[in-house]
Amino acid sequence: MDATSKYNKVGTCMCVRDHKGNNIKAKTISFLSYLQVKDGEAFGLLQVIKLIDKLGLNNVIFDIDAKQMVDSFNDLNLDLSPFGFIVRDCFLHFSNLCSNSLVGLSRR
Repeated sequence: MDATSKYNKVGTCMCVRDHKGNNIKAKTISFLSYLQVKDGEAFGLLQVIKLIDKLGLNNVIFDIDAKQMVDSFNDLNLDLSPFGFIVRDCFLHFSNLCSNSLVGLSRR
């Protein structure tokens, strides 16, 4: 999963693969927004968590290349910014839907 921002537009892309690396599902989402890239990363994670639920998958490793996103998700410190609210929403969906799963940092 990755996110980018340009000209007031945020885009996220995600790729779901099985344990052998075979592609199961890929998806991109873009929308007009004044969000920062880190907010787009959080929104992208929320969307991929919802996609995983829709596909009925569990035991998922969410590899994210944004250290701030991974740290915020795993620490859940009080953050009243838009980023903090999206991360909290990610965590709530994740804890309800994704059994035996984790969110980890993936170096590029």
